[in-house]
Amino acid sequence: LKPGRASHVTMLSITRDACSRLPDGVGTRADVCQLVRDSQYVVEDASDVHLSQVMSSALDRLHYERDPCVKFDPARKVWC
Repeated sequence: LKPGRASHVTMLSITRDACSRLPDGVGTRADVCQLVRDSQYVVEDASDVHLSQVMSSALDRLHYERDPCVKFDPARKVWC
């Protein structure tokens, strides 16, 4: 993430925001990753592998919250 951002801007919040912007509220991990990359707070030259790993961890954390804002549908292999 870019230096100088507000302290409340984290990968968790950026990933949550990306999920809220999924078309029809549904998308693959690659779709979420692209929306995360579009964030003004993500360093432009971040590698796809590193960004995918960090974002995947954030998705897992969001998925296992007490009241999750995102869920993984294993039958369709999409996040919603």
